[in-house]
Amino acid sequence: MILRWDSLKGQEAATAALQQMLRQEQSPHAFLFTGIEGVGKRLAAKTLIAALLCQENDRPCGICSSCRQVELEEHGQMQVLRPEGTAIKISQIRELLPRLLLSGGQSRFFVLIDGAELMNQEAANSLLKMLEEPPAGVYFMLLAQRLEQLLPTVRSRCCLVPLQKLATPLLNDMLQSRGFAPEAAALASSVAAGSLGEALRFLEEGRQTLRDEVWQALQASGKAAWRLGELWGKEERPKVQLRLRYLSLLLRDMLVLRQQAAIPLFHPDLERDLYQESQQWTDKGLTQALHAVEETRRNIRFHAVLRLALEALWLAVSEAKEGSGFYAEGNRRSF
Repeated sequence: MILRWDSLKGQEAATAALQQMLRQEQSPHAFLFTGIEGVGKRLAAKTLIAALLCQENDRPCGICSSCRQVELEEHGQMQVLRPEGTAIKISQIRELLPRLLLSGGQSRFFVLIDGAELMNQEAANSLLKMLEEPPAGVYFMLLAQRLEQLLPTVRSRCCLVPLQKLATPLLNDMLQSRGFAPEAAALASSVAAGSLGEALRFLEEGRQTLRDEVWQALQASGKAAWRLGELWGKEERPKVQLRLRYLSLLLRDMLVLRQQAAIPLFHPDLERDLYQESQQWTDKGLTQALHAVEETRRNIRFHAVLRLALEALWLAVSEAKEGSGFYAEGNRRSF
């Protein structure tokens, strides 16, 4: 991706604010780019770094050696930190100090921390000391999906740059411009819920098959609750989190159809089947199931026992459906 401001699609507000800051030469020493995965946080941060290092008139030009090195994360005045395993550790933060001291304020140096909310407590406290007394010429670029997981003291010392979810029509255009067929692009744009990264993975990594498996599990949940909990409990947590994301969106679509709300579906290709399944639920039952899914997503993020959490979830989903009663409120819409 060429590092130019016009490459940041759908982020006009953030782009304008950053460009204005550059024009006024008012660059804070720490930035915090936030937003869901796949909306351009990394691209925005690297574009800002390139703009501060580029020597051309139209900064960043995107094509000079400096811009290209930033894009490839190979620039000598740039260090990138990512989680080692599941966390960013204090040893990674401590290893920064010699490089920061070597910069000596003579030239700009940039630290990009990708997944900043995954810093453990020791790492976050160590970074906080650097943010409180930053070495001259050093800039910190933090990227985080879940702002609430960062220490409030770390957040307060950064200039917040929120990035928005991408509109479905924009996602559709972006996917078609990459060569995807209109029908496939339209579905991926809906399922992605504002994330280009998610849309691309849906198309390129077989995630539609995974989504369909979740849909089949939801339809059979009353008969197979314990088996589903056992089967999903054997999988890696990232895959389980993805399954739960699709489960949440499917339940949400069913609730939209029951209430005849004028809201686009995440899964328009399943509309007829979603409607038919929704008639076996009440609004209250669907809401209860949604709450159970979201609570499970939070719990397994913080190291709950996976199998037990999933068995409890599917039991809750089954009870919510059984409590609804078949055609409990009658059909509200027909096809």
